[in-house]
Amino acid sequence: MLGVADKKLFSDSGFSPYQENYVFTAFAVRAGLEISVGEASERLAMETVRGHMRILDAVDPMLMTSSPPEPIFAIAAAEAMNSSEEIYKTALRTLLKNLILESVVLDRGLQGELSTRLLLLRARDKATPGGNGFVKIDPISRLPMVQPVELSKFLQTLLGDTLGIADEQRNVRDKFLKEASSVWINFTHIWQLSMSIGEVTESMLLNAWSTGTALQCVHNQPVIDGFIVGYRGSLDEPFQSSRLITIPWRSKARSAAALLTAPFIVPQNGGSRYKPWHVVILMDLAASSAFGSARGPHCDLTSEGAARPNGEQETWSSYAETNESEGQRYCLNICGYRAVNYPVLHRLEKEFDTLFTRALGYTEPEFMPFAGMMAKAMLLD
Repeated sequence: MLGVADKKLFSDSGFSPYQENYVFTAFAVRAGLEISVGEASERLAMETVRGHMRILDAVDPMLMTSSPPEPIFAIAAAEAMNSSEEIYKTALRTLLKNLILESVVLDRGLQGELSTRLLLLRARDKATPGGNGFVKIDPISRLPMVQPVELSKFLQTLLGDTLGIADEQRNVRDKFLKEASSVWINFTHIWQLSMSIGEVTESMLLNAWSTGTALQCVHNQPVIDGFIVGYRGSLDEPFQSSRLITIPWRSKARSAAALLTAPFIVPQNGGSRYKPWHVVILMDLAASSAFGSARGPHCDLTSEGAARPNGEQETWSSYAETNESEGQRYCLNICGYRAVNYPVLHRLEKEFDTLFTRALGYTEPEFMPFAGMMAKAMLLD
């Protein structure tokens, strides 16, 4: 099945990191790329519909396409891109130089979303047991299965073994890592939601877990930008949907860590909503790379519950009401965007610098033209 999916996406010749159609297809089925407007963009849309399993959604008043929501395609794309470090790096450079910097593909620079999605997917790939291969043969059923990964290993791959946290926080860090080692994640791609969310249902989380999907929220979603679905407990015991949790992230500038929280979960039996143990990740890309000093830690960990905002601050239906609990929450607050902040970016610093620079440039409208020129100069240097 995986071989068939690979041929459907990339033809019999296989994946090429130099060909724009192939590169767009691979990243689109995993990270939810959007095609822009213009002659080059329309040509890319038609070519990927014709030969790379892209779906034609509409032709009037403009050509609209989307990637198929099929997990097997995301796995095939991941296997193709991660067959070697050089192939992945070349594919990323092709995406940046030929598609994003030429405005053929949108990168949603205003909110830094694409850079964050690619960063999370990269950490997932590198944390996968046994290397970059997602699929292994189950020793009991002898059937292929996607390898899950411990949340602790995913975060240590993303941030380093100590999570970039100072020794002064060693006790809370070690406690958190121990608890996170009993949480499993298995996402292979990130899917864009079509509307804002408040509460989420157990059935929604079960569907996301079963299909290997992490969820990117719509633009202007309150409080969070997206979330990964995790399972807290042993995967060798009978599966219980009540053990599913959310791991939200946010990468927008000027976010307060104290305000971040997970959505409440509505159980399948119609009982009261609840909020279990959870982790929220604040990627403060525009902040200094250290807390307190240039040589200090680049990540801060707190274990207090979220603070419900007052007055004109951002509100959300998933803040706890009277007699409700915010649940046990850990918040990872990461400052900066370099490889020192995210060690998983080793050997890809220039490529991700390009993405992050565009995202940061777009936070202020007057800097937009200069961000594009700076990004090209950084990549081509």
